[in-house]
Amino acid sequence: IDNIGKEHNAALDYITKRKATSFVETFVLAGEYLVETYGVQDVKREVDNAAVIFKKSQINEFGDLLDVEERPKAMLSFAFETEIISRGLYQALLSVIDNIAKTGEVSDAFEQAFKLANLGKEEIKALEIGKDVAQNSEKYWKPKRDSNRRYLLPKWLAVVICDAVGGLVGNAIGGPIGGVILGAGASIEAARAVY
Repeated sequence: IDNIGKEHNAALDYITKRKATSFVETFVLAGEYLVETYGVQDVKREVDNAAVIFKKSQINEFGDLLDVEERPKAMLSFAFETEIISRGLYQALLSVIDNIAKTGEVSDAFEQAFKLANLGKEEIKALEIGKDVAQNSEKYWKPKRDSNRRYLLPKWLAVVICDAVGGLVGNAIGGPIGGVILGAGASIEAARAVY
């Protein structure tokens, strides 16, 4: 997988055409997409990891899904607390989330984080993956007047932020396969919540 962001969007199309009925099914379909497209032999571990991370970070103590706006920071906090991501990457992504929420500018928010954060090589690479997923997700979800896309989301920007965090955390636990599965799954589930 050369470009997690582009594959993320292709996985979104694959999943929406099959109409998943649960978050577990959403992650299974993302895995099926990779098996069919790339001949990946086994994605069970990545699918299971994505489902566990989603369940532990996106569902509250009463068994209810968090509001879409709360989901990215919740997943990010879970990833930091369980040492999936570093403190520097955690802080950079908090900055990205806050800047996107304030300005609505995805690329600018990531560029500010690259300039301000003191990140190592691996952290920069991870942040670049998050940016790639976010930019591709923005192209996918952003409403357009001439679009016949099934989802024209009122909260598309919140969904884009969920995608970026899901793609980055998924990549941290399962490489590009994990990034596509968790990123696309978080995206579909966020979109389902606001549609």
